[in-house]
Amino acid sequence: MSPDNHSQPKLIANSNGVAVRKIGAVVLAGGYSRRMGRPKASLELRGRTFLDQIVRALSQVCQPLVIVGAGDMPRPPQDWNCPAEATWLSDRRQDEGPLQGMAVGLSYLNTHVDRSLIVGCDTPLVKTNLVGQLADQFSRVPESTEGLMISDENNRFALLSIWRTRIANRLNQALMGGTRRFQELAQLFPIERISLADCQPFDPELQSFWNINTPNEYQQLLQRIDKISDLT
Repeated sequence: MSPDNHSQPKLIANSNGVAVRKIGAVVLAGGYSRRMGRPKASLELRGRTFLDQIVRALSQVCQPLVIVGAGDMPRPPQDWNCPAEATWLSDRRQDEGPLQGMAVGLSYLNTHVDRSLIVGCDTPLVKTNLVGQLADQFSRVPESTEGLMISDENNRFALLSIWRTRIANRLNQALMGGTRRFQELAQLFPIERISLADCQPFDPELQSFWNINTPNEYQQLLQRIDKISDLT
């Protein structure tokens, strides 16, 4: 039996001529940022918004990229500096958590790629090298595996993950059935689980998992940023 087209992802080259695996990316930017008091996507680091920084890091590995915003945003606000290479999608079913935005992004990408990274707009230090390693790891899992999730020592899963885009319809059905928590995906789909410790060789301080959700956390990040030489 010959292998199907999804079992061996194609290699493509980005603008720098670097070979990367054919994987898309969904950046979730539809939350209300109630604790922050302003959209996290518009926060700045060294003159770039969080959203701009994340897309720059991901675009070196992931193509195409989509950003899922709230349903009342038909286009990204100008002060978000949304990169031109990313496609903007609106999440019409508001306030249903990250799974709804994930479903919107995967539904769109399902006609373009067979797998996609998922990342929130509150992790501006996501590392290109780590994303590439995760993509390589996922390319080696069995075809029946639907996702790659990263857990900490308390068995809590990070939003940063990789999923086959074919789960979009099943994810929508789960949402209609009341599923709302990202953690529940580990029970709904066959997954490959890796630990934060597995990620450290490629991101020693695990900066890819620094969630910035409050003004205090943002100020702490700004105080530490001068010690971070490479933002990708």
